[in-house]
Parts: sequence; C-alpha cells; structure tokens
Amino acid sequence: YSERVEQHNPIDISEFPSSVIRELERMEKDKDNNSRNTSLVIEANANLTNTHSFRFSGSSSILKYDTDSKENFDDRDELNSIINISHKYNNLRNFILETTFEYNEATLSYLFKEKSSNNNTNKIYRLTSRSVFSPVNSLLTKNSLQVLANYTVYKFEDIISKVQSFSFRQLTVADTTNYYFSRDLFFDFFGVMKIYEQGAYNEKNFSEKPLAYFDDRKLNAFLGYKLTENLIFSMGFAHFIQRQYIYDSGIKLLRRTISNYGPIGKIQYYFKNNSRIEVIGSKDFLESSDNTLINKSESLFINILWNI
Repeated sequence: YSERVEQHNPIDISEFPSSVIRELERMEKDKDNNSRNTSLVIEANANLTNTHSFRFSGSSSILKYDTDSKENFDDRDELNSIINISHKYNNLRNFILETTFEYNEATLSYLFKEKSSNNNTNKIYRLTSRSVFSPVNSLLTKNSLQVLANYTVYKFEDIISKVQSFSFRQLTVADTTNYYFSRDLFFDFFGVMKIYEQGAYNEKNFSEKPLAYFDDRKLNAFLGYKLTENLIFSMGFAHFIQRQYIYDSGIKLLRRTISNYGPIGKIQYYFKNNSRIEVIGSKDFLESSDNTLINKSESLFINILWNI
C-alpha cells in the first residue's frame, strides 16, 4: 500500500497584482491531489523435471485518485490486473522452447460526468511461443510466434464524438538465423511477418465490424567477414513491404502496397567491455502501387555504444 499527497503553491509571485496572485493560487490549488495505490503480487515457479519447468505470476493493483478542487474532474479509480502462465522445455543440449500466455485487464473509471466518456475497460490476450535451436555448432536459429487480441470497450459510447469500442488483432512470426561458413565468414538473416486488423467492437453481441487490415513483411540478409577479432565488415540487403486493405460492405479490398528496399553496408568495431562503433550506409528505394510514394535516398548512420 502506498499513498501520495501533492500540494501545489505558486512561488515568486509577490511582484504580481493581487488579482493575478489569487488566480495563480487558484490554478495551483486545482492541481492538489491524493492518490492511494494497493497492490498484490503472486509468483510461483516449479521445476517439473530436469527439462520441463512451469511459472505462474499474477498482479493486481487498485489506484484511487482524488482531488479537492470542484473544478478538477480528474478523480478516478483504476484497476489493473495481469496474469502470466508459461511453460519452458530445455533438452539440455541444443533446443529451448518457451510458451507463455498473458492476460492483461485495465479498467478506468472517472467519478464525474465531465470525463466519464473516457471510462473504458481494456483487455489484452497474448499467446507467445519462442524457440532457440542449434542443430550444429555453426548454425543458430531463433524463432517466435505470437497471437495478440486487444479489446477496448467504452462504458458510454458517443457516435458524434467518435468514442466507440474497438478491437485489434495481430499475428507475428519472426525468425533470426546465423550460420558460420568458417571462423571468419558468416551469414545473418532476419525475417518477420506481421498481420493485424482493426475493427469496431460490440461487446454485448460479441461482434466486430472490420475496418482496416495490414500485412507487413520484412527481411534483412547479411554476409559478413571478420577482418580481425574486433573488426567486422558486412554487406546485405533489406526489404520491407506493406499491403494495406480496407473493407467495403464487409469485403476486404487491397488499397495500397508500399515497398522499401535497398542494399546496406555495415562496419563494426568492438573494443573494451563489448563496446562498439558501428557505421551503417544504405541506399533506399521507396515506392507505392498508387504512385503516391516514389523516392530514392542514401543514408549514413554512426552508432557508438560504450559500456563503461
């Protein structure tokens, strides 16, 4: 349990007229507030066998925010709850798989009608599976799959002010693979596919009206060479494509396709405590299917990471 009290007073206002001083004091007093937060956290871990383990964690918190001013309508209650359940498999040689389910719920309730249109409940369901696999010493691949659903429901919907409940769903698949041809020559690959949809949501009927749909694909591929233990040079290619869809009478129609691609060169120098200097140069080509985006550009980035 924690409690916080805020009291605001203007400073250095003696040179102002009395009418201005009264107004400043009133404005500062309107900010006075008292917040009380109560939290409960539970966590449990179990090693079922030497290869299987299980973890559960849960937390819940209640925030009560009160103000003294009759002109401040920020008084509200907030309830946040998170449940996390995960299972991990490790064959103790070359394969690790972890699957996690997470549920997150947040409820916001303003006490006064002036802000009650913001009252809502947000629910997030997330299922994630991650794996690490190294069939041979020269090959390492990391993969992940995630399904996410987000539902935000407003207590008082207003068509005129566009305060309406909505849903968001997303599927993400990612892969990172590293392969060493030799001690100094290697290949790096990163790819991710993200599909997500937005829509209007009716909780009472548990129905949705899809509004927009996106399909993103991104890949980076590099061939690298260690000139020395500290100096690495890489050349590669990056490509990103996004397909944007809209719905007309419930039918999904392709609205536009955006592509961004080009070659990339990279030089990395590592020094003390795994610090590094990184220089990245690229040539980018940006274009869209409706010809609203057509551009060519060159870029150069210098990143310095210093671990003291």
